[in-house]
Amino acid sequence: METEGTERLQQTLSSLASRRAALGSLAGGGGIALLTAAGRGARPAAAQDAATPAIALDANKDLVRRFYEAVNRRDDTALEALLTPGFVDRLGVLGDPTKPGPQAMAKAVADLHGAFPDARATVEEVIAEGDRVAARIAWRGTAPAPYEARQFDFWGVAGGRLTELVRLFDSAGLDKQLAAAATPAATPIP
Repeated sequence: METEGTERLQQTLSSLASRRAALGSLAGGGGIALLTAAGRGARPAAAQDAATPAIALDANKDLVRRFYEAVNRRDDTALEALLTPGFVDRLGVLGDPTKPGPQAMAKAVADLHGAFPDARATVEEVIAEGDRVAARIAWRGTAPAPYEARQFDFWGVAGGRLTELVRLFDSAGLDKQLAAAATPAATPIP
């Protein structure tokens, strides 16, 4: 089961790399645009085209793991060291895309723990290709009721730091769990 998920994620990353290369060709080969929800951002072609040694890929995956460790510890100093000054959460799920940087992410982490005091992220899988890292994350906690939420995160990396985040989060699944916990149990009619 775990192998199937890993294979699917690797196939998805390979497919995305092929699409980026095709977009670069259409744009005259001068660079490949990263299309995001806000339609912003561009990454230099050199970042995509150069072969990335395995040690660099492992370092990129480790950055993502360390990010979630810092979130779990609520460690703003570690977040600042891991994120570039211009870091942006492209979809604004955790951070505010209009306020880039580690400070905005630290506030978002504080807000997350304010709403879910015992929330803990578990990195279940991490795959890297070039300057991109994909991670499958599970959030678990017990407050306000026991829950488990899933997400997929796609990170940009440059210079040994995280530059951007695009997140796919199962908010409907979390809402369903919390609503079920908030609904009082039916009292049997005698």
